[in-house]
Amino acid sequence: MTTVKSNYTGFSVPEDNASIDRVNFADITPEQFYAQYIALRKPCIISGTLDDTQLAGTKQWTGGYLREHAGSAELLVERRETTQGKFGDDEKVEMTFGELLNHLDSGSQNYYLTTQDIPFEDGIMGLFGNPMNGLSEDFPERPRLSGNLVPQQVNMWLGASKVGATSGLHHDFHDNIYVLLRGHKQFTLFSPDQHASMYVYGTIQDVHENGRIVYKGDPLTRPDGLELDGKMGLTYRQRYQEYLLSKAEAELASAKDDGDKKCIAKKESELLLQTEKLEEIEDLLLTTADDEDFDGGLFDEDGVAFGDSDLENKDSDSERDSGDEADESESRSDSVPEATVDANENSGEHPKSFSQIGTVHRDKGSICDTFPLFTHAKRMVAELSTSDALYLPAGWFHEVTSQAASTLDTPISGSVGSKDSDDPLVTSNENVHTALNYWFYPPDAPNYQSPYSDGLWQYMWSLRQNTAVGEKRRREREEGSVDTDTRKKAK
Repeated sequence: MTTVKSNYTGFSVPEDNASIDRVNFADITPEQFYAQYIALRKPCIISGTLDDTQLAGTKQWTGGYLREHAGSAELLVERRETTQGKFGDDEKVEMTFGELLNHLDSGSQNYYLTTQDIPFEDGIMGLFGNPMNGLSEDFPERPRLSGNLVPQQVNMWLGASKVGATSGLHHDFHDNIYVLLRGHKQFTLFSPDQHASMYVYGTIQDVHENGRIVYKGDPLTRPDGLELDGKMGLTYRQRYQEYLLSKAEAELASAKDDGDKKCIAKKESELLLQTEKLEEIEDLLLTTADDEDFDGGLFDEDGVAFGDSDLENKDSDSERDSGDEADESESRSDSVPEATVDANENSGEHPKSFSQIGTVHRDKGSICDTFPLFTHAKRMVAELSTSDALYLPAGWFHEVTSQAASTLDTPISGSVGSKDSDDPLVTSNENVHTALNYWFYPPDAPNYQSPYSDGLWQYMWSLRQNTAVGEKRRREREEGSVDTDTRKKAK
């Protein structure tokens, strides 16, 4: 029996089968949504999501349209042997998006499109892979209600099930806005403070205040998901620190132009601090094990963007800049006994964030005998129909049951459609369900304008959005337009 450091301060399920809030998309602003749900780490259902004009393009998603724009996209698709099987237990097979649509058109319920590999774009990690690359004009990269959260990934989920296919009980590491385009989904939810009752395959080491869960053996991870000592996290930090250093150089050059000696001295001290911090990160990168599964190629060799409006008011205070690691000493810390995990079960075959319980729909007697703590767990159940969305904070355990739309649902934009039809109300497989999901880096600050403790994720987003600007600034730097001598002087 081990103990887990749990700092979670967000919303907890008050009682078993507690009701979940439902809000109308048209009746809530992004600021209100952040204050009432995101900051409180509270799930909710959002009705009328497809009324958002940003998602109007999905109404074109007929079979013919999808084949025309993304039919040749190469995918890895989950396949189960029978309709009684659980996706994720069997294999992934290679096929094109068009071939998947053909399987669904034929009535198959044994294929499921889930997350795909994400490519690098101009040296920056992309936001989505196939088949979304061919459909990127039809949906927003950053939906309106997400406010200033930074997206980590966008995915399409597409399959068919008449009686309901389950995802298995698990949690994610990012905030999620899950938009149901067609079908019916049932989410059974458990708050992060109930982790001891979930019997995950991994060994939980820490639960951050915002619900982000860290496992034994993971790199040291901030609440917003940044890995502080892994190679990928260090590369993120290096590039962001290069931005801060370049900003300090520009501020020192401006102070010299003004001739203010006190200001010059202050900016020189700040430049020295930023230089030392960058050198510290670079030293850590050199000593990081080379066998980590990351090639360091997240950005171009000189991938530093300048003039980012989202960052103008961030990190100008050098004392605030120095706090890369979250200070947990003032957080509420509860020691929670961790559920015992069978060593034979905890193998590399199962993701550490998945529960050994598998499904909450299994025989209750069996659950009580094998997983006694789960009998005291308190759940919320979210029923989603076409045009609903679910906001789910990081660390919330959930099982998703997917099936065809009920007779009360109107099949609309998400329908696959027959090969020859362009009518979005027509589908040759009435059991199809499809959704978009947005994963976001989990916020660790209560402020709508600045939902993260520093500007790193906003900077990453600016690199994606302002690649042309970044390249122009890099050329200027190479040509000597920026005073590079100031860095040498600071050393």
